[in-house]
Amino acid sequence: DGVHLGHRRILAGADAVLTFRNHPLSVLDPVRAPALLMDVEERISMLRTVGTKKPRVVHAVEFTKRFASMAPEDFVSYLRSEFPNLEKVHCGGNWRFGANGAGTPQTLRDFGFSVKVSRYAKCGDEAISSTRIRAALAEGDVELANSMLGRRFSVSGCAVHGKGVG
Repeated sequence: DGVHLGHRRILAGADAVLTFRNHPLSVLDPVRAPALLMDVEERISMLRTVGTKKPRVVHAVEFTKRFASMAPEDFVSYLRSEFPNLEKVHCGGNWRFGANGAGTPQTLRDFGFSVKVSRYAKCGDEAISSTRIRAALAEGDVELANSMLGRRFSVSGCAVHGKGVG
């Protein structure tokens, strides 16, 4: 979410991306689901092009309870069916997959994949994350959010005109 500098570090050298159309918490714990930093179509477009000369393949799937309950080995089967030539996986240090986050980068190595784990991108002394960017925006610190995004934060959509008094 947001395609921030941490994501860009993971994307370096990647030919394809697997992302969710919706935030996993929108299914697992809707009350705690955060507002997204960007529209899904904008995110898909940015994932295709950011930091690369040729467009990447972006596989955007709907996160569902069924997807969440997948055992790690079933997720590996899913990856192999969706990306038959997949040999190398890029991920962040905290990436987990499968039911209850049971799968780790080492799990993928055990299934024969080469795995590149990117170290965290930092802004100041703290790791960059979508959560931290949302917090900066909530506090009105757009400059900090921009520095973590590696671009200017923007909002898109239709303007709804009010009473015209403000």
